[in-house]
Amino acid sequence: MYFGASGSASSAGGLPFMSFEHQFAGPSHGTFEFSGQLPTAGKTQLFQAIVAKNVESVKALLFAGVAVSVKDQLGNEPLHSAVYTGLADIVELLLKFGANPNAKGLLDRSPLHLAVSNPKIVDALLKGGADPSDQDGNGDTPLHLALSELPTRPAGKPPPVVDALVGAGCDVNRPNEAGVSPFLKLLAAPHEGNGLYQLVIFFLEHGGSVHQGLRDGRTPLQLFLARAGDMWATGSWEGDGANRAFHLFLEKGVAIETATASSRGPLALSLFRVHRPDIKLATMLCERLDPNQDLGRGETLLHKILGSYGWGKVKEVEALVKVLLRRGADASHQNLDGQTPLAVLFETRRDPRVAESIVQMLLDKNARVSQRVIVKAARRFPQNGRILRRLLQSYARQLGSLHETSESHSTPAEQQWWDEWVHAARVGEWASIEQLLSQSHMRRYPNKAGPKFALIALAALVETYIWTVKSVCETPIEKVSQRECVAEALRLCRSQELPVDMACFDYLIELCL
Repeated sequence: MYFGASGSASSAGGLPFMSFEHQFAGPSHGTFEFSGQLPTAGKTQLFQAIVAKNVESVKALLFAGVAVSVKDQLGNEPLHSAVYTGLADIVELLLKFGANPNAKGLLDRSPLHLAVSNPKIVDALLKGGADPSDQDGNGDTPLHLALSELPTRPAGKPPPVVDALVGAGCDVNRPNEAGVSPFLKLLAAPHEGNGLYQLVIFFLEHGGSVHQGLRDGRTPLQLFLARAGDMWATGSWEGDGANRAFHLFLEKGVAIETATASSRGPLALSLFRVHRPDIKLATMLCERLDPNQDLGRGETLLHKILGSYGWGKVKEVEALVKVLLRRGADASHQNLDGQTPLAVLFETRRDPRVAESIVQMLLDKNARVSQRVIVKAARRFPQNGRILRRLLQSYARQLGSLHETSESHSTPAEQQWWDEWVHAARVGEWASIEQLLSQSHMRRYPNKAGPKFALIALAALVETYIWTVKSVCETPIEKVSQRECVAEALRLCRSQELPVDMACFDYLIELCL
């Protein structure tokens, strides 16, 4: 069927066709008159029928053969007007009669651009072949516009329109004329709440690029951290959507060494500055970051983990330290306050099980021991002789390579106590140690460090001497001589009730066999 220039209808085969002089009465929109003047008047009448939301009139016009791809004075086609009405029935009718779902209208926008607030119409357009990644005159895709419709606090699930557009293949990384992709727009949006982070996860899982940033140089992770920082400060990150989103950033290979937007140091490392990340996240960071990178004030990851981590999970914390030491972390690195990882470890009261294990791991990597660290350990763990013994023995062995002769202490008596202990340890001969053991003032440390500390410190000197003897004892004659030295040392320790390690008595038995 076609319509001639006069507007009368005829069939392609020359059969007569009933002229159109009808009145269409919509159920609630009054009366709409169709004059039968097509296509000139028909174009206007189709628009009018659509604007009047008169489905029956639209249907009659379409069956009459009115053109569906004409434009009004604004450049919009009937399908654009149908979207404005909010009636999916009219949209579906136009699509069935050949309306172009990607037709460009005002501002170079397609019907899909105009439909982003109506999930039902969006579904109809997508089913009708609308391009979900089509760009308007500003380069915005329908997804750009849909994100502008988000509430202040988005729900946990993606909004239906966002879900439909992304599910239909909308490119979440397609930039507009300003260089902003839908994903970047989401990250920079003035929204809040866990629902927003669930949306970030949704975009990351559907191809959101962690490398494509804004023209001003800010990266997706910088935008994310600027948003999520308040959650770190409150400690609510763990188990939250922001935490999962951050995991996804790392899994996608984000450059976590980049400077933060606030210039506070490497991106992901700001996490350790204000928050205790979960173990999985922390392990990922430890495996990927330079273990000796300066995180501010001379602190490394070892400082951060030992200083800010929760200590309820013994094995997990040990695992983090092992990862860093395996990757070459400097166990003796000092921050700007002169604190080594050992010093940070004893800064606050910790689980002695963790402390003992980590102390040994650090000492195995030749961690530098200082007098202040030893005293701090004695105050934190006054009942744990194993920690103190290991620290004291390591310190005694390190004295030969240390340039300074003493450290400054709070009182002259404390200074004198350490000077005498260090002298005996440096000399390393039994005569010097024996003389020190005879000094009654050495049996009590002159500052608060627990009642057992001084005795453990004296015992550590004896133990160091015995292990030195063992290392040089080779011939049978030497064994006889050393057996007498060890026996004498242990007799004196027993008489003075010094808590010498039982391994020393085992060595004496070995010499006697």
